[in-house]
Amino acid sequence: MNVGVHMTKPVVLITGASHGLGRAMATIYAKHGYSLLITGRDEKALAECATESKNLGVAVYTFTQDLNSLYATDKLVQFIKQHHLDIEILVNNAGLGSHSRFSALDEDDMHALLMVNVHSLVSLTRHILPMMLAKKKGQIINIASVYAYTSVPNQAIYAASKSFVKSFSLGLAMELDNSGVSVSCVCPGSTTQTHFRKRIGLKAKDNCFSAPADLIAKKIYNAAKKKKLVIIPMWYNRFFVLLMQCIPTFWLPRIVNFFVYRLRKIKEDKV
Repeated sequence: MNVGVHMTKPVVLITGASHGLGRAMATIYAKHGYSLLITGRDEKALAECATESKNLGVAVYTFTQDLNSLYATDKLVQFIKQHHLDIEILVNNAGLGSHSRFSALDEDDMHALLMVNVHSLVSLTRHILPMMLAKKKGQIINIASVYAYTSVPNQAIYAASKSFVKSFSLGLAMELDNSGVSVSCVCPGSTTQTHFRKRIGLKAKDNCFSAPADLIAKKIYNAAKKKKLVIIPMWYNRFFVLLMQCIPTFWLPRIVNFFVYRLRKIKEDKV
């Protein structure tokens, strides 16, 4: 772990900041003068992100950690307490994906996905929230997905995990009403400038239905400043979500297959 200069200002904690959207979120908050605590499992990439943010004139702490590891969130919280960091904004961005038929999915990969997408997000939120409530000030930003609104073949566990994130976020927001702590659930679609799709072996052509990570990060930042409960960047993602909420369940398989695979020219695994 690399430590930046001592921080006295409130801090934005961003998980999964090594690449893609997490890294873009670190940059946008740094540009607006926020101090950072960034985490990720790629130490080299995390150091590069820290350097970029420090060059923008803000203080940065880094904590290299795989959130799939046992006691990962406990270790991160210990680090926060050790350095007396005042976490004002928590961005639960870290996530793992899968693109495989459920019957062929490796059990270790399945466990890692659920640990990172569900367990670590809940655990870290549970640790950080009391600190925010004590100050009656804070914000939790959970990164879900447009797939939180539907089931997806070959990504069944991933979509289910994001549905959990959405449900958890909305329920938590209701609990925290008038507490001074707000919750935002972000449901982005495909982004470019990310290693996410490459890691799961999902290839798609960048087109009008994909957007660069820095653009998505800017939209998330602006919406989160307004404390919006649900943030769905880009019009086509909002259209997709609206459609998924309106169509009858028995039509879902064909509609989902068209939007998720055929329209975006992604190969769907078959039995």
